[in-house]
Amino acid sequence: MGKDELRSANESFPESIVMQLMSPYLNKGRNVRTDNFFTSTSLARTLKAKDTSIVGTISHTRREIPAVLAMERDPLHETMLLRNGDGATLTVYQGKVNKNVLLLSTLHNTIDIETDHKKLPETEQFYNKTKCGVDILDQMARRYSTRAAACRWPVHVFYKILDLVAINAWIIYRSVTREEMSRHVFLRQLAEELREVYKEKRESMVPKHNEEEQSQDKRKTSKRHQCQVGMCKRNKTTEKCEICMWKVHENCRKEILLQEMHAVTLLKISFIVSNVSCYRPI
Repeated sequence: MGKDELRSANESFPESIVMQLMSPYLNKGRNVRTDNFFTSTSLARTLKAKDTSIVGTISHTRREIPAVLAMERDPLHETMLLRNGDGATLTVYQGKVNKNVLLLSTLHNTIDIETDHKKLPETEQFYNKTKCGVDILDQMARRYSTRAAACRWPVHVFYKILDLVAINAWIIYRSVTREEMSRHVFLRQLAEELREVYKEKRESMVPKHNEEEQSQDKRKTSKRHQCQVGMCKRNKTTEKCEICMWKVHENCRKEILLQEMHAVTLLKISFIVSNVSCYRPI
């Protein structure tokens, strides 16, 4: 969103975003679901004045949330209900042993609780029907993401679009082909197919060199370094070995080639001698 100069000083940044997106749907008895970044009691109060209800998770660090709720741990699958004077209901559900979930609702006047072992409150069920899919989608995008470090927010938006498009493509591919392919394998295959088009264009644009020029360019570096082989007097060189990538001087390279030739010659001589010694006159 960037900086919004039209935003009033009394309105928080998350609240201004929700009000801008909900402007076509206000005063129509609608309901909006939000996550803990946007949900607040001031937003709930503003939306209620516009005949719009809200159901959303709320962060423990909000000023209007008592600090006792963040530290308190109820028995597992227990629910605590709190209500303020504005008609908003706060549901504190102990979903895990060391983590509780806070939900703020102006839609539910009374909250029913299930009778099974999880004992889910009505606000939790209502939230999971719609908003749970968004949370799962964000979790999937974080696991395999194209995001990279950048200082410009449009670039981050572009990375987010790429992640969501890849997930949608994977879902459509599985539904059409009826093939159970993991998302990791699908993303690798998709990247290779997208890369082929660029690879062909790249190869057609780059001029082809012979193998000797390519090997010389590969051996040479931009800076001069001391020889790492040690057969010379530590002379400086710009060449390096193609196999081990060590800096090697021309004299050391020649010396290594001579030693290899001597070793091959000795090996051939020993092989001939061993074969000759095996022959015996009849």
